[in-house]
Amino acid sequence: MGTALIALTTAGACVGGGGTTCTDIGAPRAVTFTVAPSDAEGVEAAEMELCQDDACEDYEFVFTEDTRAVAERCEEGTCAAEAEETGGLRAQVLIDDLTTGPADVRIELRGTDGEALSAHEAAAAPEMVYPNGPDCGAQGPQLGLEIEDGELRRS
Repeated sequence: MGTALIALTTAGACVGGGGTTCTDIGAPRAVTFTVAPSDAEGVEAAEMELCQDDACEDYEFVFTEDTRAVAERCEEGTCAAEAEETGGLRAQVLIDDLTTGPADVRIELRGTDGEALSAHEAAAAPEMVYPNGPDCGAQGPQLGLEIEDGELRRS
């Protein structure tokens, strides 16, 4: 199991409502998928159909290994953590016209040979996110979904 060192730093900042400091961090319009380790064996890629506002679009994407932070530490205002693989998978699909309205999602997991391994469906609505907290304004919207125990659900 590999590890990597991740350094956390603060980007440029501005002042939000109520004197709150807001960084220049953003949040893309995106659908994020995670696949639990128990469902990830043999999975390499996926095809997603996203239907929203009476229109459907197809997206193909490849997963990367999911990680979690371990051994976090802070020193003189700089924080760092080691990352270790979980055995699960993660992917993010950027969607420029994603809205906060209801969405129907169908995802088909594919193996290394491109063969369909399983298909899952869910209905959910993307939500605006606040990467700097509610006083700094909304970004997104985003929708997080996970496949665990053979089911697709909101994460």
